[in-house]
Amino acid sequence: KQKTAYEIRPRDWSSDVCSSDLCPSPVATGEGSQVPVTGARRLAILVVTLALVRGTLGAVLNAPGIGPDERGHLQYLQTFTANGWSGVQGVEARQPPTGYLLTLGAWWLAGGATDPQSQVFAPVVLTGPALAARLVSVAWSGVTAWATWHLARTIWPTRPWTAILAMILAAMAPGYLHVMASVTNEPAATEIGRAHV
Repeated sequence: KQKTAYEIRPRDWSSDVCSSDLCPSPVATGEGSQVPVTGARRLAILVVTLALVRGTLGAVLNAPGIGPDERGHLQYLQTFTANGWSGVQGVEARQPPTGYLLTLGAWWLAGGATDPQSQVFAPVVLTGPALAARLVSVAWSGVTAWATWHLARTIWPTRPWTAILAMILAAMAPGYLHVMASVTNEPAATEIGRAHV
């Protein structure tokens, strides 16, 4: 005869029910089908989507130079494009180029090297290259939000809502939303740093 839950002593419970039974993980089963996406994972996707939409709106609507050190980051892109690594000038000149690599690519593809408006140090008009560089920051911020979710799920595998809270705190903080909508190397630097952890 099998014991009921009321007959089992509390110290025996852990052997009968394991934490993996309580929270299914989104991994493939043996038959090749996927375990259904959990509500927490759907919410994580929603949070990333909201952060990307909010960041894109900020990137499009915010005046040029309004972000923290945005003019310095723009000057970095301008002088790097014109002079190469050894000719970078301005307050951000000592920053390593690693955090700017994708941004430089977007800047160059959008015409930053040839557009005279993009070479103005204190622009009053948001140019295509500057918007492209802002959108790279927005994309990096989406990566940061998703990486926060995965890191928190690794730390707390049976507590998906804790991972959601960590993700919201990391990706939706007002100051971070403001930074992610500007030309900056900070979201890229955050991800490069996280990858080394």
